[in-house]
Amino acid sequence: MPFLPLIDGMRPIQPFLELAAIFGLLTLVVYWLQRFGYRFTKLFQSIAAAAIVYWYLRYRLYPPIPFTIVATYMVGACFAIWGWVSSNEEYWEDFRLPLIRVIDGDTPRKRVTRAMIVVLLPVVIAGWTYSVLLPPDPSKNGPIELRTYNPAPPAEITVYSPEDFPR
Repeated sequence: MPFLPLIDGMRPIQPFLELAAIFGLLTLVVYWLQRFGYRFTKLFQSIAAAAIVYWYLRYRLYPPIPFTIVATYMVGACFAIWGWVSSNEEYWEDFRLPLIRVIDGDTPRKRVTRAMIVVLLPVVIAGWTYSVLLPPDPSKNGPIELRTYNPAPPAEITVYSPEDFPR
């Protein structure tokens, strides 16, 4: 999002401040919705937090940062989210309760959800892996241009004899 530039002098700390503001707003929205009867489990909140961090790193920071840096920051963010979710027993129960209910499959809806996860998740991951590892189509892409390390030798070489040089 280059239309919202980073402020000179604030560049080292501005991403942290923006993410803190985004998560503060997210916390207020979840609190406000819970007061009106809508309940978001910690599992949903942690998935939303990871998605927000990924979106921020991938699309907000300009110029774009390499994928390896995004992956490194995402690992750190996931550790932070895991620490937040497991910080006390109430949060941990709220985080794992939807997972336990799907694994137990105590209702027909949960059994269908579990069956879809067991069947569709490997199929989706296999399809994504296949598309990533598939070599590019040569009819759509030109051949790879090889890098030249040294210039080509000249077509002809002029050799001078010692008599050609005045003393």
